[in-house]
Amino acid sequence: MPGVPALCGPYGCSKKYELHTLAFKMGDTGGKDFAKTNPLQKAPALNDGDQTLPESVVRMDYLMGRYGPTAFSVGAQFLNNTL
Repeated sequence: MPGVPALCGPYGCSKKYELHTLAFKMGDTGGKDFAKTNPLQKAPALNDGDQTLPESVVRMDYLMGRYGPTAFSVGAQFLNNTL
């Protein structure tokens, strides 16, 4: 999938990952297997061990906290200065 390796390349995570693609059909958003991962059947979803993260911002925050810091991280100083 274009773009994914770039985000996990020199500026992003260095961890190995598995990319699973879904075939969405009318009335079958990802199928029964995907519903086990994300009952709302929203894509994309991230599984990391026993954590399942269906929302984009939550996924990014989780990955930066767990595997960061990276060039994509927003530091605590920035957050504290903008509140």
